[in-house]
Amino acid sequence: MDKTLYDQFYELEASHWWFVARREIILSQIKRRFPKGGGNILDVGCGTGVMLERLKAFGKVRGMDFSEDAVKYSNMRLEKKVEIRQGRLDGELPYEGASADLVTLLDVIEHIDDDRGALENVRKLLRPGGTLVCTVPAFQFLWSGHDVLNHHKRRYTRKELYDKITAAGFKIEKISYFNTLLSPPVFIARCLRSSAKRSEPKSDFKTYPGWLNGLLKNIFLLERLLINYIDFPFGISLICVAKRV
Repeated sequence: MDKTLYDQFYELEASHWWFVARREIILSQIKRRFPKGGGNILDVGCGTGVMLERLKAFGKVRGMDFSEDAVKYSNMRLEKKVEIRQGRLDGELPYEGASADLVTLLDVIEHIDDDRGALENVRKLLRPGGTLVCTVPAFQFLWSGHDVLNHHKRRYTRKELYDKITAAGFKIEKISYFNTLLSPPVFIARCLRSSAKRSEPKSDFKTYPGWLNGLLKNIFLLERLLINYIDFPFGISLICVAKRV
């Protein structure tokens, strides 16, 4: 991918309401479990490296991505201050086993044919008792051109994700839908869309005026607190926190 396109995607991740609020919800779950930091952290599917910067607050951070271009871009932008290696969860792993206290797997396994095998490889990377934080898109009936554009293989229900993560050798600590408060209009729009429209590759990430981007971000961010006390029964995405057993 051209560097200009990576720059554009980095700016999108850094400022778009969905990325910003999602990132804060994920980080709040990590902070609850690593309040003092100090662990070894691996971000699998690190992309442009936005999450790597934030994860440094919790310990020593490393990154991994299947894309050589993404690895080069993140190394360049982070000035090689974070170790980032190319590798695939459905291939040879670039890091030694049982070396991480925390692995973040954020919207990754929906891209992989053998998601169960990918989760088993993540388990190999974690030390006994290590923590996995995983997010995925939810509900196959929400399939859209965005999934096509991003080469997704599937979307998940809570039970499907629960079963695959536990079968891979993890004990679930937290599993919940999220991006719930803003989901009703998305549900309606996608259910009304024709099958032909759903197959057209098209990104869901649009540019919004600053006031609207901020409003959507703040509504989504309300879930950061709520999710500590409840498991949402529906939403656009799923988050799971699990321990290696």
